[in-house]
Amino acid sequence: MEDLEPESLIKKGIKGVIVDLDNTIAPRGEGAVPSGIREWIKRIQSLGIDVVLISNSPSSRTQKYAQELGLAWIANALKPLPMAFIRASKKMNIPLKSLAVVGDQVFTDVLGGNICGAFTVLVSPLSKKTDFFTTKFVRVFERFILRKFKKGGG
Repeated sequence: MEDLEPESLIKKGIKGVIVDLDNTIAPRGEGAVPSGIREWIKRIQSLGIDVVLISNSPSSRTQKYAQELGLAWIANALKPLPMAFIRASKKMNIPLKSLAVVGDQVFTDVLGGNICGAFTVLVSPLSKKTDFFTTKFVRVFERFILRKFKKGGG
């Protein structure tokens, strides 16, 4: 995620970022937010970009990381359903078309952002070892789809 240049988002007209929690900004479980991601969040905020953390995780986990990073948050998001993305858009008072969704999963973060008309950025997961069993299963389909797109089939 640290490789994502905030300036490139600004050039695309992005005014706000919705960021996923598990394996995007912190390893799933009780891992710490890597320093590079902390710096990325500070940097993007210093450029006037608002950031909201949304997660399918429970409130206690999501709130802990959001407060630690000074971010607004939405838990139990039910991604890829659009409700949490719409709520985040309203919290920031920024239209969905001017938001970027950054996450590590195609079928939750990217699909949900695309359904809402946001710009989406798929990042590598911080750790695949900590994925839920179901997430590990879904990642098999993600790899298939991503290979197809890389070969020009999508």
